[in-house]
Amino acid sequence: MTSAVTDHPPRAFPIRLTPLPGEALDSWVAAYAARLQTPVQHLVATLGLGPRFLSQPGADIAAGHHLTDAQNLLIAAGLTADQAAAMWRPVARYTAVVQAHVAAPWLRRAAKPLRGSRYCAACLQDTDGRWQAAWRLPWHVACPLHRSLLHTICPGCEGHQRRTIPQAANPHSPTHCQGHWHRNDRRHQRCDRDLRTTPSAPAPAGVLQLQDRLGPLLDPATTDTAMSSLVTLITDVLTVARHLDSPKAPDGHGDTDTPAAALGAAYLALTETNGERLSALALADVRARPHPLPRTWHTASPALTTRILQIRDSRLRPTDRIRWRTTTTGNRPTLTTPDNRVRWVPSALWADWVVRLRPPNTDPVTFAKVAAATLLIPGASCSLTTLFSAWTTDPTIVRTACYVLQTVAADDHGQGVLRALTQLSDGLLRHGGPIDYHRREQLAAAVPLLEPVAWDRMCAASGIRTGGARKLRFAQLWTWETITGGTLERAPDRLRPCESNDLAGYHAFALGLPPMAAELLLAHARALLGEHGCEHEPLTWSPPAEWVDLDGLPGRDPEAISPDEVGRLLGLGVPPTDVAQRLGTTLDHIRLLVRQQPPHLRLRSTGKRQTPIRRPFPTELTPQRLHQLVVTEGRTLRSVKNEYGTAKHALRQAMERDSVPIPPAGRSSTVTADEAWLRCEYLDRRRTLPDIAAELGTSPTNLSRIAHGHGIPLRRRGGASHAASLTAPDGWPHPLAASVLGQGGIERVKRFQLYARARSLNQAAPLLSTTASVLHTQLGILERACGAALLTRSTRRQEPQQPTALGHRLLEQADSHLGAHPDAPPPLPEPLRSAVAAFRGHERLRRLQAAARARTLFDAAAALGTDAHTLNSSIKGLEATCHGVLLDRQTVRAPHHLTPLGEQLLQQAEAFLEA
Repeated sequence: MTSAVTDHPPRAFPIRLTPLPGEALDSWVAAYAARLQTPVQHLVATLGLGPRFLSQPGADIAAGHHLTDAQNLLIAAGLTADQAAAMWRPVARYTAVVQAHVAAPWLRRAAKPLRGSRYCAACLQDTDGRWQAAWRLPWHVACPLHRSLLHTICPGCEGHQRRTIPQAANPHSPTHCQGHWHRNDRRHQRCDRDLRTTPSAPAPAGVLQLQDRLGPLLDPATTDTAMSSLVTLITDVLTVARHLDSPKAPDGHGDTDTPAAALGAAYLALTETNGERLSALALADVRARPHPLPRTWHTASPALTTRILQIRDSRLRPTDRIRWRTTTTGNRPTLTTPDNRVRWVPSALWADWVVRLRPPNTDPVTFAKVAAATLLIPGASCSLTTLFSAWTTDPTIVRTACYVLQTVAADDHGQGVLRALTQLSDGLLRHGGPIDYHRREQLAAAVPLLEPVAWDRMCAASGIRTGGARKLRFAQLWTWETITGGTLERAPDRLRPCESNDLAGYHAFALGLPPMAAELLLAHARALLGEHGCEHEPLTWSPPAEWVDLDGLPGRDPEAISPDEVGRLLGLGVPPTDVAQRLGTTLDHIRLLVRQQPPHLRLRSTGKRQTPIRRPFPTELTPQRLHQLVVTEGRTLRSVKNEYGTAKHALRQAMERDSVPIPPAGRSSTVTADEAWLRCEYLDRRRTLPDIAAELGTSPTNLSRIAHGHGIPLRRRGGASHAASLTAPDGWPHPLAASVLGQGGIERVKRFQLYARARSLNQAAPLLSTTASVLHTQLGILERACGAALLTRSTRRQEPQQPTALGHRLLEQADSHLGAHPDAPPPLPEPLRSAVAAFRGHERLRRLQAAARARTLFDAAAALGTDAHTLNSSIKGLEATCHGVLLDRQTVRAPHHLTPLGEQLLQQAEAFLEA
């Protein structure tokens, strides 16, 4: 029986492996040799690296190829077809991974197993001709056992080994050459040189380290992840070796000294700590305007690509550095068309990031516009013209961006600025933006931003002069800038400042805008967005600082500047430019702080003649309320003026503005007073006529006429009728008796009952329809009357105010004799009481509610229109106040659940927030 056994698998499955090792091989070969009646040594030489049909024995049997030999061999070895195929599995697995992960044809050829086999003469001597499967791998060019280079050809005939199909009828020794000599008569004879006598050369240290690293590739226990990682290492080594000064890239042909040197040098270049060799290779082709990643490096892995891009970073154009993210992750651009960033990026970079990123030698407006456009570049492979045309209609933006970015890159902080812009853009890609600025600009151009009547109402409530058309235009421009976040040059023609003094006037308007007017303008802008389908978006937004590495930026962080010092200098009348110079910052910082920080950061007039400021018109006197008082109830302007503490001419202006009919002059009041009640208030409680008249909404003169009609004796004019000379009711203890003395003393104590239980005077002022300064004055009167402090004030650390021991006693006496204040906050259980008393307690509780309803903090932040990390910080502050974990969470994108303490707080907060 003849057999055509070979160590070559079919062409479609180029795998070569060794047969079974050890005792299994001996029994296999002995049994098969006896069946074939062939000497064992001949059969061993014939088998070599395994018969052809062992690559896919099942397929060969099914196709009818070598049917007898396949069956006989499996029966003789006592193996199944699956067991025989398992011998080929490691190399088959390696080839499959290479096929799946390597795309470049030359790289795939250089990584896949060879057609022939290399050999180690010393190994053939030690094992009596055992050939190893690893010798067919192209990167395996050295013997790790003998630390010598492998041989590719026979030194006698220069023929490659094991590339032909050996025949069982003509066996040869596995230690001898399979090549043939060609004679002149065109016939050939076998070389049969003893390969064990081939002299060997020492292997470079680098290639031995590489092979040791790649050893697990043929280990069946190696995981798929480890296999992919090692194949990636092979591709990187081959890519680097291609750039070395070698005559030929290592592809497995020719002798092994050249590929061994190239592979060893490439591996050392990849693994050295200082990276000097890799830097030299990466910069070898750098010229005046180099490409970020030449074509010869396209086969590099993502990790190697990042290293190459970072090495070439300083030699590239700024637009390429941003497009390829060379200052951060170093990725190849993949976006072929503009993405959602064209809607999330305003026409000018956010003001807080402008002050951080702008180098001193650039124009603020131009830099803000170019920096915003730069956020569209990272990862985009299309041209700048295509990219920017979807975002702006400015035809000069590409040229301006290239020039400004060149200026920025030349600055000492250019690296940090480009890195920060790239990180901001990547943050938008990861998290998105809560505001559609493209839609807002269209909205702001289509609808009236601020009507004159609404602006006059805001000025009246803020106590400032309404001014003329110029001031109204500034207010409309301020509203446009708040809504769109854009530069002033993008504003509509009717609002855009055309001259330098016009622009300076607008900046002065923004710096001098009173806090009440700013709050009313913000509320108006919020309502305007809500009316046009933007109610789910925040009014203003800026990327959080956590997105960016803030080291190496040219500007100071806005949070590093003391708002108190800025407020103090502005309060002294120091011009904003001088304030910026004294604090070592820029005018943009000062404008940003004035727009974002507390009310005392407002510019005051520095001229000799102060601008007259009118008394603020009460906000509760809405047009509907005025109509009800004057038209429906028939009240006089004087009675309304006395009740709300405003001027009569201000009432007339408000009624004219809101089209409320003005009553004719001389109309008497229709107020009446019960005789018993009036006697009790005037005689028993000893209240003054002006005090009672203000409560009734009439004048003291009219109330005096009503008292005469009831026969109530009036006190004499002068000191006897002053509230300061009146006594406290009998039996009232100290300090309550001292507190109620004086005009409006009881009302002061009643107000104290409310604001002493509030977190701060600022928080209590809206509940009492007054201002914090008024409450501060009344508290001072009470403390002087009682002889000691009543409240421990809120500190700069945002801690809640607390009543002193004397304040607690006054509260208890007032509750006992005057009754509890109807608007005073009720006593709350823990932990709700601590949460409400904390800084922004109500807001944090509502955020906790939203987080509890959502699956993750990221979903809750999207519903609230804020950032997930900002929401996480808010909940952390609430947890610190309540002294326990409220929300069990890992990351902002991971699912979370309430802890028992969080459930308790949420149950308490539900009823409290609804009330």
